[in-house]
Amino acid sequence: MVGGVGRRMGGRDKGLIERRGAPLVCSVIEAVTPLSQRVTLLGPPASEPRHDELKARYQARLASSGHEGVCWSSDLSALDERAGAHRALKSALTRAAADWVWVLACDLPLLTTESLRELMTLEPGRLAHLWSAGGRLQPLAGLWSRAALSELGATLSTGAALQSLRSAPWLQVSALVDQRVVMNVNRPEELAALAQLERA
Repeated sequence: MVGGVGRRMGGRDKGLIERRGAPLVCSVIEAVTPLSQRVTLLGPPASEPRHDELKARYQARLASSGHEGVCWSSDLSALDERAGAHRALKSALTRAAADWVWVLACDLPLLTTESLRELMTLEPGRLAHLWSAGGRLQPLAGLWSRAALSELGATLSTGAALQSLRSAPWLQVSALVDQRVVMNVNRPEELAALAQLERA
């Protein structure tokens, strides 16, 4: 998901922040590619003034990093930081081309294929498998069935937050032991913490 406006990062496009000579989003792409048939970036709506420039920047930067096969999907009144994670999630599931999809934020630099593989073990009747880290669900770092859309709609129509899904019978939640896996980079100080961690 690359449609946010990066307010907490001073307006920078988080997915294009450089890390180890490549955009931050490449870490997520590389983690999920072995487990996916297709990788699609969800960007802002085509009607938004920044859409064309942002799409061109991502496509050019990913091509130079060896990720030319990544698709682009324009939506996203949903992927607006003001709209909240639930609309981003609903948008991702609505546009999914497969029955099961990974829904991942672009700013998860320490995500790995091995950690994602753990979420592929699903109990019967479950429509999503998410981590819990620090007592909070991680809805934008999980494996989701498109069939969860109707369940989400029923829950969110009440105005409830995604965190309220923790006890939903169709949701499988696993405690994440190494919480660095879902370390995201929303603020300059978190970017500095990442750099310090990688130097250690």
